[in-house]
Amino acid sequence: MKINLWSITLLIVFSVTSSAEAQILWNQTEYGMTQKQVLAVIPNTVSTVNPQKLPDGSVSLLRRDGIYIVDNIFSAYFYFKAEKLTQVVLSLAEPLSYDEILGVFETVKVALNKKYGELEDYNEEHVEGMFIKFYASWSFAGTDISLEMISFDESAAELSVNYNASPGSVTGQP
Repeated sequence: MKINLWSITLLIVFSVTSSAEAQILWNQTEYGMTQKQVLAVIPNTVSTVNPQKLPDGSVSLLRRDGIYIVDNIFSAYFYFKAEKLTQVVLSLAEPLSYDEILGVFETVKVALNKKYGELEDYNEEHVEGMFIKFYASWSFAGTDISLEMISFDESAAELSVNYNASPGSVTGQP
């Protein structure tokens, strides 16, 4: 009887430890996944034709198009560093005018508020003649979520939703 109780205790400890190390980013993706693992859990994902590199060295190696967020189409970009998933970025797929994207920013912000709770941070930055930026962020279960809109002129703008592991929420993170 002691062996069975000991085995059950070890099983519980290992399953709790494993789930604590798995940091959910977006959908079914987890921090540290390989490309193969992402391809297995996110259907219709393909290799990125022109990978983008972030300042931290992460590179967008996979892409999934056709993701709907409040009636707008986004593309998901999966960023990897040292062959491990570090970040997921959802970018608005179609170019829209500044006014249109500002409306999308507000509707997506409301949807994210419903999903992740109240905003942790909100900022508007206007630098005359250079850019306009809107930023909103949430923290949920160890994941940092940010919604960003930036426009370098009022004729066009870009919008993205970013999913990152919070610093210290993943084993081996500072």
